[in-house]
Amino acid sequence: MLLRKLISTISLFLLFMMSTALAQEERPASPTTVEEEIFRVVEQMPIFYAEGCPESPYAAARACADAEVERLINEHLHYPTAATDAGVEGNLAVAFVINPDGSTRDHRVIRELGYGTGAEAIRVVKEYLVRWRPGLQGGVPVSVQYRVPFRFRLSLIED
Repeated sequence: MLLRKLISTISLFLLFMMSTALAQEERPASPTTVEEEIFRVVEQMPIFYAEGCPESPYAAARACADAEVERLINEHLHYPTAATDAGVEGNLAVAFVINPDGSTRDHRVIRELGYGTGAEAIRVVKEYLVRWRPGLQGGVPVSVQYRVPFRFRLSLIED
């Protein structure tokens, strides 16, 4: 009887050990690299860094920075000759990622109008809209997807 209990206990122990070993083999290996999350909306959205704009309150800093973005676009956006000749008008947007360090990457055009308008909008973003205060989530700088709209109107071209 004692021998039977001992064999039963050893069998159960071996069965437990084998099932534990099998469960560990089935678990996926932990990833060595963590894919960066890119947010679309965060607690505090990124703000263009503009000289002379206040750091806070957020609303005042945002309004000042947005006005500076609009000024830079109006000053540096050139209507492509091909678009002028073709009579192309409309709106497009440039989407890009603002990194936790405030730099930008992954620029792309949304709603392309053609005739060089998208390339010109990306040129303006890459050359003049380069310094940003990063977006914050939980007080920590994170990567944020961002869009800047552009308007191409023939009536706005100065002769």
